[in-house]
Amino acid sequence: MKNIVKNLDLSVKNKDTKVPMRSTDGSAGFDVFSNRKLILPSKTVVSIKLPFNFIGELEEGLEIRLFARSSFGIKKKFRLVHKYNKNIDYLTLNVKDKNHVINVINDGEKDLIINSGEHFAQFIFCEKNPQPEEMKLLPVPTDEMEKHKILKSSIEETKPYFFEYTLEEDLVFAPGEQKVYATGYRSLINENTWTAVKIHNDVKGKLILANQTGVIDRDYAFTGNYGHCFVALVNLTNKELKISKGTKLMTWSTEKYYVFENEVKSNKKRLGGIGSTN
Repeated sequence: MKNIVKNLDLSVKNKDTKVPMRSTDGSAGFDVFSNRKLILPSKTVVSIKLPFNFIGELEEGLEIRLFARSSFGIKKKFRLVHKYNKNIDYLTLNVKDKNHVINVINDGEKDLIINSGEHFAQFIFCEKNPQPEEMKLLPVPTDEMEKHKILKSSIEETKPYFFEYTLEEDLVFAPGEQKVYATGYRSLINENTWTAVKIHNDVKGKLILANQTGVIDRDYAFTGNYGHCFVALVNLTNKELKISKGTKLMTWSTEKYYVFENEVKSNKKRLGGIGSTN
């Protein structure tokens, strides 16, 4: 049974704007589409007004988290910003705001164009203090493993359904460099839950995930690559950075998500996901 957000609805600014919606039945997030062409200059913080409003009240204990679309973070170097700080996991939206204005930065070397109607972000209804939900973090099958150079690592469940990902090799990054790695793992979770991959506190301030938080939907595990999770790591510093073997690099955890009672439903089937967005 789905977890329902009651007494809350969504309104777009004009009839030509795409209504935020979940792309598949297994998606946690509601995709956000631009209502006009946006040009983001390189290395510049820009304010964007989101093209929708919430109507009603958000029940106590829930919050709305906004994330960059994974492919925008990884391939286009698009980041969310809080007070000129991009070293964040997500932004939080307040339903009482009449206009949702967010700050973003294009970390690329060229102008970034977001076309009208293009999906660039997503929001998820989450519990403010979520309880960990069941998750199996398993190696991908051998045939998928053999297609990639897998980052040497180990996984430890340090709390129930909370996993820490530790390096078993040294990593070296040039100043500002981004590198993509195959983790060798897939996340198997229950319906109406999603997995968050976050940078570990031990390396915060040095590295970020290119998409800031990896959002893994339940149905990604049933795609052609078995839900193989890839991560893109970015050196935040202006000097060469070495991350040594034995460093705790990332955390993995799973929690519930909620949906609108009268949401617009999609009949699409997922083709990709984190690190391989389609």
